[in-house]
Amino acid sequence: MKLISNSKIHAIRLASFLVVGSGVITILANDKIQKKCLSSIRDVLNYPHLGSIIIAISLLLGIYYSYYYVRKGKQKELSLFKIFGPLIDPPVNSLGYGIVIASTLRFLKGIFNQKFFNEQYFSELDSIDIAAVLLACIPLLIWSIGGLINFFYMVFIRAGGNAVDIEPVSEDGIDQSA
Repeated sequence: MKLISNSKIHAIRLASFLVVGSGVITILANDKIQKKCLSSIRDVLNYPHLGSIIIAISLLLGIYYSYYYVRKGKQKELSLFKIFGPLIDPPVNSLGYGIVIASTLRFLKGIFNQKFFNEQYFSELDSIDIAAVLLACIPLLIWSIGGLINFFYMVFIRAGGNAVDIEPVSEDGIDQSA
């Protein structure tokens, strides 16, 4: 893999910052564009099948990961987890990420629609409570998206990589493959 030089990384960061900064300034300065962006975000968040799509795609990523990158090592003893665990763990993890993203987006939909479109989702909560929910949702969303990005990277970007050997660990904690 060829490494990118620091000056090229710096130029990419600077260019991306300028593009994003210009976009944010344009959105904030132009009411028509701002309303269109808010309406577009609302349409995406209100799409009834958004959660199901996210969950299905995340599960599919985990299944692809298991299929392409995990192969069973030489098993010394037969146990269901040692045989099927490495095959089931990635789909279950990616499914968990998808469920967290779908649930968090439902909370964000409520917060977004209540803030920008005056729809009541959290009638019993004050502004501080809504801010607390938002602060709890952001790290969950970042963590889950990061986890799915790792699966995506392993399946589609690093597609030429080798399969991962899963070797059982003995009871004394020493890897048996060594």
